[in-house]
This record gives sequence, structure tokens and C-alpha cells, in this order.
Amino acid sequence: MYQEAIDQFQYCVKVSGGLPAMLALLGHAYAAAGRQSEAEATLDELQAMAQKRYVPSYSIAAIYAALGGPDDAFTWLERAYDERDSWMVYLGLDPRLDRLQADPRLATLLNRIQLS
Repeated sequence: MYQEAIDQFQYCVKVSGGLPAMLALLGHAYAAAGRQSEAEATLDELQAMAQKRYVPSYSIAAIYAALGGPDDAFTWLERAYDERDSWMVYLGLDPRLDRLQADPRLATLLNRIQLS
């Protein structure tokens, strides 16, 4: 039901005035649906937005994880760790990061934040 999710997240972006968290959820839905160009455009938008306001790095990492870019995902997860992003408590549980489960870097990061 990717299209339904995308429709809902597009609506959330609209009514929230473009909150970064809502835009990131839309970007993740695009990536999960295999709509790579739209997911990448959303990443570009989030990174441009980050020049002017706070954009949670964890959210960007989730998009990269869904796109199948583990190196980029871990780069952004490291930033989230440094920022003390509150979403890091879900690191081992968040289904948006399922593609990272087999990567030993996830276990290392979980150990560092004492969640394993």
C-alpha cells in the first residue's frame, strides 16, 4: 500500500507546513516504494533545509537505509548519535532500518549507546 502511504505523507507535509520529520517520512515511503528519484529529491530538499534549520539526521539515515545505501545511512546515524537524536533509542527496533540489521556497524552503534 505504498501509494496510500505516500498520499498520506504528502498530505502531512502539506498540513505541517513542510516539517522536516514529515518530509523525511515521505522520502522514506518513496524509497520503500522503489521511487528512487523522488526519494533522492527529498534527500536533496532535506539537506538544503538543514542549511537553515535543524533536520534530524536519524530521519535522513532512514531514507538512505531504504534506498540500500548502508554507508550513507551509517554516516547519518553517526551524526544522529553525535546530536543525541532522541530517535536513537529506537535504533534496534525501527523497521525503517531493517536493511541494516545484518551490518556489524549496527551492533557496534547499539553497544555504544548501551542498547544491546
